[in-house]
Amino acid sequence: MSDPGLRFFEQLFVRARAVVAGFPLTLQPAQMDYISGVLEPAVDQARPSSPFENPPVEVAQARRTAGAFDVSQGRAVGLNTVGMLLDRMSILSIKAWNLEHRAKAPEKAEHLARTQVAELVAALADARPGHSSINNKLTSHRTDVAAPDFAAACYNLVTTNLLLWEAQEILYNHDISVLPSEELRKYIHFFSKHNLARNVSIEASDSLYWAALQAELA
Repeated sequence: MSDPGLRFFEQLFVRARAVVAGFPLTLQPAQMDYISGVLEPAVDQARPSSPFENPPVEVAQARRTAGAFDVSQGRAVGLNTVGMLLDRMSILSIKAWNLEHRAKAPEKAEHLARTQVAELVAALADARPGHSSINNKLTSHRTDVAAPDFAAACYNLVTTNLLLWEAQEILYNHDISVLPSEELRKYIHFFSKHNLARNVSIEASDSLYWAALQAELA
């Protein structure tokens, strides 16, 4: 694999899987008290030790050679921006853990890596600047998610999607009609908070990726 972008994003997926595996996930779907009382604090506590990295100069040079910074060559089309592609990749890293540990189907996790993840890696390596903010909601609520660089934005995106995945298990593995109204309100509040954080992290990972490449070329 000679393309530095392919190497970078392939390694990013490996690190995303490691991040997911590092949390105290339960084999049975967790209740909201565990998600918000154990997993969410664990995400915050592990943030300083995030394994993600900023793109190196080799990636910046490869994208410049490919004309990614030439506005006359056009921008990313549709959802093929770095932010939106990374969002999908982070979800697949979580799905891979579920296939391995909850479904007991490691062969399906490896098939996922060889097919869908490989396609995402190729798309990310070939991406051009676009508009990941297209995913943002019109809302009066605010989120305190902050990322000083691309590596931090990646951590935020992976962990936010992990928390959302765990919370959404209630929709697929439980009868929500029997849940107390107070419990349902907890889920609604949680989904609202972390969906906003996810959208902010999608946009941040996109803008900070291109900012990091430009800084390497300066």
